[in-house]
Amino acid sequence: ARASTDFQTRVAYYQRAAQIFADYLTNFPNHPNAEMAWWYLGNSYYQSGNPHEAKRCFSTLINRYGDGKWAAAASYTMAADHYNKAEYAFAAPMFERYARNAGKPTERARGHYYAGNSYRMLGRDREATREYKAVVDDPAGTLFAAQSKISLGHLALDRGKLEDALTWFEDVANGNYAPKVTGEAMLQSALTATKLGRTDLADQRLNQIMRT
Repeated sequence: ARASTDFQTRVAYYQRAAQIFADYLTNFPNHPNAEMAWWYLGNSYYQSGNPHEAKRCFSTLINRYGDGKWAAAASYTMAADHYNKAEYAFAAPMFERYARNAGKPTERARGHYYAGNSYRMLGRDREATREYKAVVDDPAGTLFAAQSKISLGHLALDRGKLEDALTWFEDVANGNYAPKVTGEAMLQSALTATKLGRTDLADQRLNQIMRT
């Protein structure tokens, strides 16, 4: 009962907030703060369980203002919603827009990484490769670099480029990354090395996996 009451209170709070921001935009549609107000209006609708109105607000914000941190925030919210629903064709360009308008360098890398994932799920390997490489080449892409390199390795495998794939996997296996990611890279490196007949490297990586 308490949880239900808390939820209803939360919804009512965001519904009230939505009304306030809607009134503000009606009275001051061209105010310098209107861009920000569109974001808060959309977020209030989203948090109150009205995604249709939220998307309308976010789309208005993006189409009207285009660039800037509020458009980036709207792009990410819409992209994440599409991504979680496996609507990758809609998610990919939104993540790209988020990357272009990101207020922080780390957010730029996040956008490219998830755009890459979306394109990869669509089988659009060229675009996926472009997005993952954007992460790898970005000095601020450290948080998503390892997974991007592993994804590039898998894309190389799909094209039959075993040497290229091994290079990507080894890059992560030899890097200073989280143990889980490093272990995944070592396993893929071992499997790829086996296909290439490089049994010494394959044995080395498998032994490392067994010791960790």
